[in-house]
Amino acid sequence: MKTNELSNKKRLEALAETGLLDSLPEESFDRLTRLVQKLLDVPVSLMSLVDDKRQFFKSALGLPEPWASLRGTPLSHSFCQHVVTEKQALKVSDSRLHPVLKDNLAIADLNVIAYLGIPLKTPNQQIIGSLCAIDAKPRDWTDNEQSILSDIAEIAMSEIAMRQTLKEKEALSQELSQGSGRLRSLINNLYVFVGLLTPEGILIEANKPALQAANLKEADVIGKAFEETYWWSYSSESKKQLRKSLRKAKAGEISRFHAPIRLAEKQFITIDFMVAPIFDEAGKVSYLVPSGIDITEQLHNEAKLREQSQIVNLAYDAIILWSKGEGISSWSQGASNLYGFSEEEALGKISHELLKTKHPISLAKLESTLLEKDHWEGELIQETKSGEQVIVSTRHQLIDPESFLVLEINRDISEQKRVEEALVQLNEDLEMRVQERTLALERSLEELNQFTYVASHDLKAPLRAIDNLANWIEEDAAQHLPEASKRHLKLMKGRILRLERLLEDLLAYSRADRTSYPVEAFDLGELLNSIIDMLNPPESFRITIDSEVGTIQTTRVPLETVIRNLINNAVKHHDRDNGKIAISAWHEDDFLSIEVKDDGPGIEPSYFDKIFMIFQTLQPRDKVESSGVGLAIVKKLVESHNGEIEVSSAPGKGASFKFSWLLNNSR
Repeated sequence: MKTNELSNKKRLEALAETGLLDSLPEESFDRLTRLVQKLLDVPVSLMSLVDDKRQFFKSALGLPEPWASLRGTPLSHSFCQHVVTEKQALKVSDSRLHPVLKDNLAIADLNVIAYLGIPLKTPNQQIIGSLCAIDAKPRDWTDNEQSILSDIAEIAMSEIAMRQTLKEKEALSQELSQGSGRLRSLINNLYVFVGLLTPEGILIEANKPALQAANLKEADVIGKAFEETYWWSYSSESKKQLRKSLRKAKAGEISRFHAPIRLAEKQFITIDFMVAPIFDEAGKVSYLVPSGIDITEQLHNEAKLREQSQIVNLAYDAIILWSKGEGISSWSQGASNLYGFSEEEALGKISHELLKTKHPISLAKLESTLLEKDHWEGELIQETKSGEQVIVSTRHQLIDPESFLVLEINRDISEQKRVEEALVQLNEDLEMRVQERTLALERSLEELNQFTYVASHDLKAPLRAIDNLANWIEEDAAQHLPEASKRHLKLMKGRILRLERLLEDLLAYSRADRTSYPVEAFDLGELLNSIIDMLNPPESFRITIDSEVGTIQTTRVPLETVIRNLINNAVKHHDRDNGKIAISAWHEDDFLSIEVKDDGPGIEPSYFDKIFMIFQTLQPRDKVESSGVGLAIVKKLVESHNGEIEVSSAPGKGASFKFSWLLNNSR
């Protein structure tokens, strides 16, 4: 083994200059090892950097522990060191039979049986490591697999080169402030295109590679507007894009994009172009530095890899390659599974004729779209060999405009469409049922409210007659009645009074959200005081008001009913004659909030919902005269004005009723 190459000083310096050794994982390199893993169908893929004592994995997929966490091994476990020492690709079908590798500890510890490694080089051709694919079983690597791995290694090397170039650009920017003489010396030795502009975009320096590539002399470009130089002046679109980037750089921003530029013999290449500002000590932009790296070959390789990756990733779909003149030239297994035609039956046929395709647009429109945009997506109706119709989601990608070579990728969405149609029908049925049920409930509620109103109203007349009879008996025969009959007569009059109040409350409840009231402007404080005066609570009760609300605009009668019921409840259900009631009011956005708080016996939390139900009371009616309708009316009125009511209480701790009320409500 050529160990002296591992310790080669220039090689180790080149490795250190990359800054990759012992660095954190990066997605740009992990993306490449994932691509190797997918395209070569291997369990392990590594980007290994080798120094004179160990190998470090900049990117590693599929390694077992502890190696995955260690991200490296000693040289005793390294196959990649041989790629460095031999300066060429290493292809091993079965390492256990290899004369050099058979004793390598990676065979037992990392299960490395088959190995394929490609050298990774810096721009100065120093080999710093290997991009490798590893299999746990013997494998004969094909030339195509080696070619794929080489292409991916080229992308990795381009990424490394680009990073080093960017480092060199930063160094160049620092040197610019020391004088144009040193700048010229530096930029003429770079293998990238570099120049120097004034903030107005006038070219004052250009390095030799940029001039030589276009066969230009300094006199041809120096002193001219950069957009008017030979490289950019071939089209108005290129000049427009350049002007936009120069404006950004002049404003202090770095601008970067891929751009085609013109070289000698009217040839074009694509460069990774960047314009960076240079600031003076005052923080103002003093110069602009344009630079570019030739990425033409890199983009070509990436495009090839994307095409291969697409085919692999979509293997379960129907993948058809066809041209306008020669018909189908490639027919995937997914296409056979979907349509029932074998590859032999499909090759050479016209795709849309074989599958009896129904396009949403004309064939002429499809062709013009592909030529204009290079792709088209949509849905097609096609027919299988058995005559069954299928709906597919398709993407047509134009590969070669000259031969009109098209890659067609189809995915069966027939079942998805059937499910979508069934869901639409189900939603329509459910919506109709909900509407019918809602109308029925509204009719029932209206009938119930009407019944309550009529029943309460019609019961009043006979009830008054009974009360009159009781009064007449008391007036005419009170002195002749025994004491027991007098008590019974008094009890009957009390029951009549209770029933009258119940009927009044029922009428109020039925009218709570049915009656329209005018919107009025009035002072809330005056309303609160008038309610307290009207209720005339015992003098021993202390009622306080805390409100700075002032004048409000809403329906007065319903609001007065709510407040009156809450205060009356607090007085009626208090367990002492010297109770305290605190009333607070404030604004919350478009709502008025009011709280009525007492220091009475309180309410068990388990009864919070019950107290708002109609006819529900917490004490016997013989103990506290109540119809059980008051709080139900309160809740109904509050909710009819888009508000909410809540209660907080505990036994012996008093009770607090707080509600919100939408103002400017014309209900």
